[in-house]
Amino acid sequence: MKYLYNKELTLVVGSSSVGKSIALDNCASHAWDEGLNVVLITLELSEIRKAQRIDAAALNIQAQEIKNNKDKVINYYENKKNNNRLFIKEFPTNSINSNQIMNYLYQLELYEGLKMYGGGPNAINLLVVDYLDLLLPNDKKIRSDYESQGTIGAELRAVGQELDLPVLSACLHPDTIVITKNGTKKLKDLQEGEEILSYNKYNKVLKKCTYQKTKRYKITTKSGKEIICSKNHLFPIPLGFEKSIESGLSVGTEIFIKD
Repeated sequence: MKYLYNKELTLVVGSSSVGKSIALDNCASHAWDEGLNVVLITLELSEIRKAQRIDAAALNIQAQEIKNNKDKVINYYENKKNNNRLFIKEFPTNSINSNQIMNYLYQLELYEGLKMYGGGPNAINLLVVDYLDLLLPNDKKIRSDYESQGTIGAELRAVGQELDLPVLSACLHPDTIVITKNGTKKLKDLQEGEEILSYNKYNKVLKKCTYQKTKRYKITTKSGKEIICSKNHLFPIPLGFEKSIESGLSVGTEIFIKD
């Protein structure tokens, strides 16, 4: 956690099958070992598979040996007697957005007593999402290159800004080499309609998204507080509505923010 900072989104970027997910698992486990409350959301592997990999790393054994070492796993965690908590939650691939992540964190606060705001020993201290490429944008109408992955990254970072905690995720590098029916290509050079090899069969590329830096805006309130956000970040305003810079948030607009 030494190099992860509150209100920042940190990305592990690499090619396919180089260990991005394992790196996220290890970071989550290490943060939990340090006494932090961690929420690990998985959009690729199952909750059981994630837990097995964390258990295997903790006991320094192969993941496939976990079932045969059940007693060792139980004894390991009973002896640790950590008061902090690690939640692993599985969602289907390409099924949720950052708003739904916030809703899940709210459920943890309601039913598990893990506070969303305020930090400290009774609150969420680190959010890990495996991984950014498998999230959806909040706005279902978004289709352009910028408004897809760029916006997803900005929205995930906004979760960290809102809750004042570090967010850790991963994404594929655009130079990742993939196998098509016409030879190898870099991920960034693929075109919609091409077929790429996935596991043991070819699958058609239905949509291509280009990674771009998200333009950021700084909002300064009357009290002097500064907020860095994307143009699509929604702020609650009086009368129960929400506005973003794109939808008309301007100088003089009153917004509700955390003290």
